[in-house]
Amino acid sequence: MRVEGTYTFPGAIGQVFAALINPDALARAIPGCERFIQLGPTTSQEETAYEARLRLGQHRQPYTIALTLVSPRRPAYARLELRGHGPAGPITGSGSLDLVEQDSHTVVAYRFTFNGAELPEVGDLPSQSASFIARATCAHLADEIYAQTEEAAAAQRSNGVAATAGAYVTARGRIVTRVRGLAARRAAQPPLAWAERAIWMSAGLAMGLGAIALAAGIVRRFGAHDASAS
Repeated sequence: MRVEGTYTFPGAIGQVFAALINPDALARAIPGCERFIQLGPTTSQEETAYEARLRLGQHRQPYTIALTLVSPRRPAYARLELRGHGPAGPITGSGSLDLVEQDSHTVVAYRFTFNGAELPEVGDLPSQSASFIARATCAHLADEIYAQTEEAAAAQRSNGVAATAGAYVTARGRIVTRVRGLAARRAAQPPLAWAERAIWMSAGLAMGLGAIALAAGIVRRFGAHDASAS
């Protein structure tokens, strides 16, 4: 049985590759996964061993699978070997992951071949079950990567605001606060001196009185014109 396809993930190639080999993320993403653990650290030959326990099908049949991931060209390529056991007998298989970064996304091409006991059917063919698991796993990982990206962006925005409003001690011992943003700049501006305020208030008052006097003069002039005409 052969399963292959492609999936476009949000994020850089390094972030996507890290998610694809993260046992905790895979345990959350793989449908029916009860556990997914890493067995020891990655070796000097870039080999990482995992063990997974799945319950698949309508009757939640148990499957135990041991995986070995070899990643000599991380984060662009990885090879997998697996062996396991299910209700119908032993399972063996192999596969590969090819990652290509495109702008702010990463395209992952996956290919897997399984031999031995078949997975429980979801549709008309057993391979549809494996295809469903692969697509569902990719979709869940993509959602987690997107959420992590949004959280990182929000944290960066928060750190940017905090960095623009802080206290700094100069060489002379003075404390200087830098604040950005329109509201902050307004708050940071020094108030006008009382003399300047008085000048501006007087000028405004004079302009207001002048406008009132002009309007009154116009009204009186039109009133006198109407009286003489009558």
